[in-house]
Amino acid sequence: MGEVPAWRCPPREPSPDEPERPARELPPWLDWTPPAPTAPERPSPLAHRLTQARTAEAYARALYEGYRDGPQYAESGRLSLARLHEEWQEAVRRREALEREVARAPGEAGR
Repeated sequence: MGEVPAWRCPPREPSPDEPERPARELPPWLDWTPPAPTAPERPSPLAHRLTQARTAEAYARALYEGYRDGPQYAESGRLSLARLHEEWQEAVRRREALEREVARAPGEAGR
C-alpha cells in the first residue's frame, strides 16, 4: 500500500521545539440590523378619494390651460374652452369638499 495523504491522517501533536502557530483571526461580527418594517397601513378610503380628486383637478386644469391659448370652437368638434373651465372648477369644488370632510374626521386623515 502507498502512503496515506496528509488530509486523511489524524492531527498530530506538535513537537516541543516546533513554534506554535498563531490562531486564525475571527471575522468581525456584523452590526445589528433592525427587523424589516411591517407592511404600511392602507390609506383610508377618504384619503384615497382626496388623492384622486387632486389628480382629477390637476388633469382638468392642464386640459383647460392647454386649450386656452388655441382656437376653441364648440361646433368645430374641439373641446369648448368654457366647458373645460367648468370641468376644472367642478374638480376644484370636489377636492375642496373632500378636504372639508377630512378636516371634520381627523382620525381618518392620519391613515
